[in-house]
This record gives sequence, structure tokens and C-alpha cells, in this order.
Amino acid sequence: MKRYIPLLSALPLLIAFGIAEGIWSDRWKPSVRVEDAVQRLQGLSLTAGDWEAEEQELDPREVKIGELAGYIMRRYTNRESGAAVSVFVACGKPGPIVAHRPDVCYGGAGHEQTAESARQKIDLDGMPAAEFFHADFRKSNVVIAERLRIFWSWSGDGTWVASDSPRFSFARFPFLYKIYVVHPTLAADDQGDQDPAIDFIRVFLPQLQEKIFP
Repeated sequence: MKRYIPLLSALPLLIAFGIAEGIWSDRWKPSVRVEDAVQRLQGLSLTAGDWEAEEQELDPREVKIGELAGYIMRRYTNRESGAAVSVFVACGKPGPIVAHRPDVCYGGAGHEQTAESARQKIDLDGMPAAEFFHADFRKSNVVIAERLRIFWSWSGDGTWVASDSPRFSFARFPFLYKIYVVHPTLAADDQGDQDPAIDFIRVFLPQLQEKIFP
């Protein structure tokens, strides 16, 4: 019996730790912090400078698989240049939000990544520069070969970061946002700052920032 005494004395501490961890991880109820973060994402204007959006919807199965607490998905068109980009902003707990990256998910959907992902800082008005990954993808098993350039980043505190270790970098946040900006591209066009996706990010991200990190 004596050998069980240390275990029995530690049991209340283990139970208390389990309860605290369950509360922190929102195991038994929806997270108010995540719900608030999702609510801030809603109602974002469909206009960003010269860019105008059409709402789109994600397949409910993908929402469930991705464990997304909320999202917006839109196609923006520039009324002056005619350029178009697709935008996806998702919110949820950090673990699921960092698990599905374009360089993983698009490969599974039949797109071949044509070069290593690169990191790029984008200067913005009125807020710190945002750091994005970007990569080019090609889908050849279609009638007309499809080429896409995708930019993506995460933020849990208003600073947008392209992290090599997102699970570690963002684990401390109670919620996390991620953004994808996707646009069709040709083999050698839209390089550098002339990329229409960068033009869009410079207009859209400060507007998004004001809404979700007021």
C-alpha cells in the first residue's frame, strides 16, 4: 500500500493540471477567444481600393477537415487593370490553421510546385511590413496547363509572419489567422513588385488588419 501513497498524493495535482489544460485548449466548449476572432473577420468590405470582390464558399467537408472556426473566400477583380486574385482568410486554433499549407495541399490536388517556396517582405502603409511565403504551381493534366502563384502568411497578434516552424512559432496564441492570395500567372510574367498579387496585398492587408486587429 505504501508504494501507492506518492501516486495518490499526486493525483489531485494531475487532475487539476488536466482540468486547466482542458480549459486552455477549449476541449469541452467552443473558445470564446476563437469565436471573437471569427466574428471580427465577418463583415469585411467587398471593396479594397480598385479591387472589388465576389463571395465564394468552401466545401463544408474541407471546412471540417481543416478544423476551421471561420473563413472568408473571395475573388477580387481590379476594375482598372482587369487583374484577378483569389483570397482565402481562415481563423481557428493554431494547430489546425498551420497544418494545411499550399505547398502541401495544392500538391495533393494535382498541382506540381515548380520551385522552392521563397520568403518575401511586403511594405505596407500604416503598419509593419508583412512577411509572406510564395511559390509557383503548375497543373498539366488539364486541356490548358494552369499556372498559379500563391502567397501565404499567418498572424496571431497583428504581425504577419512566414515561419519555417509555424507549429512552434504560433503555439502560444489562443487563435490564429492565415491568408492565401492566389493568381494565375504565365511562366515568366508578373515578377517582383509588378506582381498583381503584391499590389492587392498592399491594399487589402491594411484593411483586413483594421478589422481583425482593431
